[in-house]
Amino acid sequence: MEIIIIGAGVIGASLAFEAINLGASVTVLDAGERVSGTSGTSFAWVNAHGKPPRDYQRLNDAGIDAHQALQARFPHRRWLHLTGSAEYRHPHDAPALATKAEQLTAWGYPVRWLDKETLLAQEPALARDAVPTTPVLWCEREGWLDTRLYIDTLLDAVIDGGGSVSTATPVTAIIRQGNRVTGVTLANGRALHADRVVNCCGRWADSPPFQPDLAPPLAPTAGLLVRVPSAAAPVRHVLITPTFDIRPDGPDHSLICPNDLEVSWALTESPTGRDQAAAALLAQAARLLPGLRGVTDYQVTTGIRALPQDGLPAAGPLPGITGYHLLVTHSGVTLAALLATLTAQELITGQPASLLAPFRPDRFFH
Repeated sequence: MEIIIIGAGVIGASLAFEAINLGASVTVLDAGERVSGTSGTSFAWVNAHGKPPRDYQRLNDAGIDAHQALQARFPHRRWLHLTGSAEYRHPHDAPALATKAEQLTAWGYPVRWLDKETLLAQEPALARDAVPTTPVLWCEREGWLDTRLYIDTLLDAVIDGGGSVSTATPVTAIIRQGNRVTGVTLANGRALHADRVVNCCGRWADSPPFQPDLAPPLAPTAGLLVRVPSAAAPVRHVLITPTFDIRPDGPDHSLICPNDLEVSWALTESPTGRDQAAAALLAQAARLLPGLRGVTDYQVTTGIRALPQDGLPAAGPLPGITGYHLLVTHSGVTLAALLATLTAQELITGQPASLLAPFRPDRFFH
């Protein structure tokens, strides 16, 4: 079977790797360079909490298992860091966190409570006076993903397996014969044909090549990331606070984003606005991590997240169209390995995966 995958982010790279290992002939196409899109501007938190409804939480939980299984196949390329995550709220919001914990426990997701002293023992860089006495929710299965190492490793494995990976190669049209998709046309006019074409374009999944009837309805959001030297913020785990989130980002850096995750779209086009927002975020974070006071050696980026209109994944074929698959989701970092495994099996065997049943694109195409 010949498969064309459009998009070389965490989803596309994962699918290409799984498909080629099942014997498919795989071509990966991306309009940008490696890790130049959303996958490279993600907080990359691997987690399965705060993700209702139950079907979606179950999918994310299984996604963590899939990541562990995939990482085990590459023991010398460590991209998965399941350090655990700690979350606390302002006192007025603590009951909501307790409700979340009760729900997760009922679903069988391992969580427990830490007190202030235990959190300070785990994160000694935190300012004692800035840590509240409200309980801290500890999720032991969670952590973060080095997306660059992950994507590079999988795409290199695709090439080693005989597949083709072409970056800086925009797709300008989808080739169709009636209701069957048979390939793509590139910007240079070249036509490529395949048995299956898979849209893994993330926030670009509704771009012109897929219009009018191959594009899912999206509601993307913008995010801000600030990368600082780890000496200024030497955190050891993913830490979710009432105002910002922070995690390690390799041995030398930490990564910070606003707690609500979303920022104004204007920041994506305004370097001055980004710098001002970053300075405000760091000033806020310095109350908890004093080492951030006065730090000037930092990098600021913004990213736009892929988010289907209803917030849930769109994974599978479209009704009435053959030869074409959608694979677009928020939480792409957490779900990449699992969605790739399930989708590769579906594409090659034709057998649907029950875990994906609640997330078919049919709901958008009536």
